Amino acid sequence: MNHFYGVRFPQSFKSDEAWYEINAYGGKALLIAAVPIFAVGLFGLLAPAFSHYPLISSAIVLLSVMSACLMSYLKARKVDALNRQR
Repeated sequence: MNHFYGVRFPQSFKSDEAWYEINAYGGKALLIAAVPIFAVGLFGLLAPAFSHYPLISSAIVLLSVMSACLMSYLKARKVDALNRQR
């Protein structure tokens, strides 16, 4: 647990167990988000003449990263709620 890398929501710092559970989930969410980002990059490499590519690719990258962040945040809230019930 540290302040330099990982999913750093306040809920992550409440315990070592919360840190590892939230970060394991966040890592998987970011890995899944990397798939459309990779696909957009590959498409741009293979078909660079597409005129709307910058706008569409930027939107896909932004949505992918934001969805991973949102999923991680929701997991952090869920872990925190479960730890409060114990």
